[in-house]
Amino acid sequence: MGKKIPHGISITICNHKGGSGKTTTACNLAAGLARLDFKTLLIDVDPQSNATITFLDRTLIDIHLGHAFLGFQSQNGQFMRHPFANAIYETAVPNLDLAASNLSLSKLNRIIDSSDIIELYYAVKDARLEYDFIIIDTPPNLGPLLDMALLASNYYIIPIEAAFYPLEGVSDLDETIGKIRRIHKENIQLLGALVTRFDQRTKICGQAYSTVVETFKDAAFETVIRNNTKLVTAPALNQSIYDHAPTSYGAEDYTQFVKETLARLKIAVDGRNLMLVNS
Repeated sequence: MGKKIPHGISITICNHKGGSGKTTTACNLAAGLARLDFKTLLIDVDPQSNATITFLDRTLIDIHLGHAFLGFQSQNGQFMRHPFANAIYETAVPNLDLAASNLSLSKLNRIIDSSDIIELYYAVKDARLEYDFIIIDTPPNLGPLLDMALLASNYYIIPIEAAFYPLEGVSDLDETIGKIRRIHKENIQLLGALVTRFDQRTKICGQAYSTVVETFKDAAFETVIRNNTKLVTAPALNQSIYDHAPTSYGAEDYTQFVKETLARLKIAVDGRNLMLVNS
């Protein structure tokens, strides 16, 4: 059976609690989908730019999302904005492109104009024509950048660290998503909660996992991402976990997570052949 292409499915990875494995999840979900022959765009709206420098050499980035959303002053003094598409770069991973971030995006956190919040929505709307999947990495805080990402998304995934108080801040995130649904009439859906940094040898991790399952029930991913040093070293080498350490626990877990994500979207996987199911 062959692949039937989905239509620009957009997924935001979000949790404003630091240390949740948010960027690691965004990068390896995007790379995992690309490895399965899906044309994928990873959008980095985190001013820390960690997803960007995972796949790109920072010194080679001359146009970024700050130029698209905030604009810049040209050499002749004119205020200009680059098109969103100008901030997109090919990566070394086949089928994976990346919209590059920059620290200047932090200025958007002071923006309260709803017309600016909706910029990414229209950019993603156009990108849906070019990509099968659009994955959005977000900053570890609430604010306009997260609002932009959620507004532009069909689904969201919450990575949750297996630690004390694993659900800290989740209620605040729920409020933000409720606001997006109420004000902008967008029906963004929870695709699932993913437990990360899991160590089965510790009681705390087991309790955290149980808490996530009790809270999210069927929305909790069966896959858990185990602690693995290769997940830490891969970005330093500008690689996904699949290229850096293909036989590691990290690669094994994220491969399973990608398959489970596709299953939740009713996209069946048989080796490298894919098709939509009951869609």
